[in-house]
Amino acid sequence: MRAQQEPSKLDRYRNVFWMATGALFIVLATIDAKENYSWLVFIIAAPVWMLMSGKRQKKA
Repeated sequence: MRAQQEPSKLDRYRNVFWMATGALFIVLATIDAKENYSWLVFIIAAPVWMLMSGKRQKKA
């Protein structure tokens, strides 16, 4: 049985980042009901997170 690893700083930041992203989405969706562009929050957040975490796809 393997010992549990402690969460890294990046794991803690990931939770905060995506919770803040979700909260921003809800706020924008509520405020901007006529022209709903709030889904763009996730389109922008995903590459930002990848840049922050340094995870990139490996070339085959």
